[in-house]
Amino acid sequence: MVSQMSHHPLALKLETLDDDVKLANYINELLSTDPRRVREIRELIGNTSHSGYRRVHEHLAATLDRLISGLEAGSGELKGSLLSLSKALILVEYQLARKQISDSLANILIGIIRKLISDISKMMESKEPTRSSDELRKLREKVERARTIIDCLAVLVYRWAR
Repeated sequence: MVSQMSHHPLALKLETLDDDVKLANYINELLSTDPRRVREIRELIGNTSHSGYRRVHEHLAATLDRLISGLEAGSGELKGSLLSLSKALILVEYQLARKQISDSLANILIGIIRKLISDISKMMESKEPTRSSDELRKLREKVERARTIIDCLAVLVYRWAR
């Protein structure tokens, strides 16, 4: 298993999932064409293969999309998303063990998945009738930010991976 605390300059700070401005700044850094950033991005992508990341992205994106749709519909049903996110975590670890994704990229994905699992678990601990629409909205926004990050990473993988 990869350490959740990566020292890579482009490592994700989990508070990025809580704020649109931080998200925009992070995406801007990832998509930078500055030569120094490009070098860091290439290090971030490392030994990642297109197919290795695609497998992770397909599963995680579908999971996040289902969660977003349910939250938009006002559904507080979150239990199924925990199983799907857990499967995504296993898939990331599997692809990492197969050396299909880099340690740094895996750290970002693992951080996102664990943060969402933690937040959903905390929300599930409260009784469903007490979940406010504001809590559901904040969770939906966090999931949308996570989806944006994994899509941005897909762009980088397809641009720079082997």
